[in-house]
Amino acid sequence: MRFMKSGLPRHGDAPLSRGGPGRSDWIRLGFMGALLGFLLYLAFFQVVPAPSTPLGGPPVVMEKAPMPELDPAILALAKDGTREERLVREREVLDHLLKKSLRVVPATARALGMPEEPVPLGWLRNDPARYRGKYLFYRGTLEELSAGREGHPVDGYLVHEGRLRTPEGETVLFAVSLPPRSEIRKGEFVRVEGFFWKLLDAHFPFPTDKAPFLVGPEILPDAIAWPPVEQLDPAVLAKVRDGILVNGVLGTAPEQRQDIARLLVDSQDEPLWHLASYARHAVAQMSPEQIQALPAFAHRDQWRDAEAGRMARGTPLRVMGTFIQARTLEARTNPIGAQYWTEAWIQSRDMGGRLLCVWVPKAVEGWQQNESVLMPAYFFRRHLYRTNDDKELFAPLFVAPDLQRFTVVTHPAAVWARWVLAGAGLLLIAILVWLGRRQGKEMRRFEADMVERRRRRRLSAADPAATRS
Repeated sequence: MRFMKSGLPRHGDAPLSRGGPGRSDWIRLGFMGALLGFLLYLAFFQVVPAPSTPLGGPPVVMEKAPMPELDPAILALAKDGTREERLVREREVLDHLLKKSLRVVPATARALGMPEEPVPLGWLRNDPARYRGKYLFYRGTLEELSAGREGHPVDGYLVHEGRLRTPEGETVLFAVSLPPRSEIRKGEFVRVEGFFWKLLDAHFPFPTDKAPFLVGPEILPDAIAWPPVEQLDPAVLAKVRDGILVNGVLGTAPEQRQDIARLLVDSQDEPLWHLASYARHAVAQMSPEQIQALPAFAHRDQWRDAEAGRMARGTPLRVMGTFIQARTLEARTNPIGAQYWTEAWIQSRDMGGRLLCVWVPKAVEGWQQNESVLMPAYFFRRHLYRTNDDKELFAPLFVAPDLQRFTVVTHPAAVWARWVLAGAGLLLIAILVWLGRRQGKEMRRFEADMVERRRRRRLSAADPAATRS
């Protein structure tokens, strides 16, 4: 008697499927769903990672100039009680005051108690010790100013000594660290601020008797305020030195790199003031339509033109991107009335996530990382910066009157478009599930037919007579 296991597949036969898609079908469906989710993420939620920046800490860093603290022991070395003492220059005291006054800005001078009016010279001569180390100022006609000599206590600076004559006919001597501005010439009416060192006598090059000596950061034109700059002067912008390209590449020698890596604190001079004043005046006159008509800084060719020096200084553009960080510092005395300067770093999605830099002649507050920025700005120069992981990178440097947020107002159609896209994605998944189930049913039907045919063939081979009957 022969036993038959009809309906059960032998070894090598295809196994029967059990209701619903098989394991491979669910794997395919899961893969398709993950791919769809990834595409939706790219479309709506992708954020370009923040790059390495030259700043650290919170989104907006407020830097205040440090208050200089004079050493009483060094000040005590200054003697001016007799003519012999007034003929002597105590080098240690001069170096100390040059170093401490180097970073004094108007906000610092006010905090140091600089008086609103010059201290009468008679008071100073009667009691010089009372005013020793006080931050004072005097106005007068510039009679002498040296080109600068070596010996400054801080590397990279020269000592510029000079003499002015007050409206009362008195002589005031001074020493400053910064070179004079282009408008400072002999015969001009100027202003000198600085720490009072001592009363000084001299025989040469000009006979001097009990002249007060001030030590400060720089000599200033007394008529500081400029009218708004209404037209850019190419000769002023041509004073910007942002490096020399050798065969399209920035040279490595110091004389080739020039001022391309100068920081904001050291770049506050005529070209920057000129462009900032023009930017404030020009943007104030523009309508929203005119601002919108400015070309956007959004093409790789523009980046290459800026890097290669082909972009003209003062070119107006619409700068857009994502706010990364900013640093605000107190301004040096300037002719455009800026109390602060802000250095802002913007990440440009259109430029592949690279950084660009914007200098603004005001303080900015309340900004958070990844806020959108869209504003008119003017190209200033090429800039090299070091990141917080000590890499040296190029960034185009712009000047703008303010840092402006860009708020995206969602159109109702965009909301409906997102729902339509999400519905289409769900419909696609439903279609894939339905196709999988239909394919599973067809496969089960096909397998059942195959099993039945094999069963009949085995029965036929075992009992030919039964098959014939």
